[in-house]
Order: sequence, then C-alpha cells, then structure tokens
Amino acid sequence: MPSRHSIDGFEFSRTAAALDGRLEIADLPRLQDVLEDRRGAIEFSVRGVCDDQGRPAIEVKVSGVLRLRCQRCLEPFDFPLAGSSCLVLAATVGELDAATDDREGILADKEIEVSGLVEDEVLLAVPYAPRHARCAAPQTGRSAQAVASSKSAFSGLRKLLRVDEQTGRARRR
Repeated sequence: MPSRHSIDGFEFSRTAAALDGRLEIADLPRLQDVLEDRRGAIEFSVRGVCDDQGRPAIEVKVSGVLRLRCQRCLEPFDFPLAGSSCLVLAATVGELDAATDDREGILADKEIEVSGLVEDEVLLAVPYAPRHARCAAPQTGRSAQAVASSKSAFSGLRKLLRVDEQTGRARRR
C-alpha cells in the first residue's frame, strides 16, 4: 500500500486529531472479492473524538463509488458509497465487552492501521446482495394481478382441518 498511516488510538482521541485522505480501491485486499472493478479510490476521514458517554473513540467516514455486480440482473453498476461509524476504544478485551454494549468498539493499540479502519467501514457499507435501485424483480411469466388473485398453496389444507371455536385450535375432521 503506497501510503501507510497508523495512529495511537488513545492519543488520537485525547488530542482530537484528524486525518483525511484517499486510498486506492486496488490497495484494499479484503474488498477485492465483492468488486466488479478495482479502479477508483475511497475518500476517508478519521477523527479522534469522545462518544456521548465521554469514552475515547474514533469516528471513521468513507465515501466513493464502487463498481459492483447486480445480484438480480448480473450487470455491473456504480454503487455510491457513504458510511460512518464511531468506534469506542478499549485497552483490554474485558473493557471492550463492558464499553461496547451499545456501540461498536476496537482494541486500541499504539499502532492502529488507518487503512484497516477504512477497509472495515467500506465492507460494512457494501450490501450483502448488491443490486441496481432500478432493477426489477425477475418476471415469472404471470402478471402481478394473477399472482395476487391466486389462492394460497395451503388453502386446500384448510378444508381438511376444522377449528375448535372454544380453543381456537385446529382439529382433524
């Protein structure tokens, strides 16, 4: 990776430091499996903050455009990426468990790799099954009106059961 930045998490938060930058998509190895194309870049912003409970935290924001494959029509499309999170910092696993009951958190080392934080945020922002906003559901050969007016596949079972009016439970005929 051409520009490797690492931060001391607690110091970064304590001093309210900020780091803005750009990472090439091709330099984010865990992202490669979900991409249609490796060209482009991710803009990021990392800020040292305190969360609403006064705990040290890091705010990570990412933006850019990813080229993904639609899982409905299988055509490539541009996915506008915008994600952010506030990660509570903890010194130990026990502290992490206690501090992150309502928030995401990370173990803060003296060297937290910024590219890893950015890549995590990008991966969280990508949908599990990406698709075009305009991509319609595949046609089954039946019109929507025909599907809506058709009987339930289980309607024949209803005839075989009789409901006990006192208990509301089904009984066999």
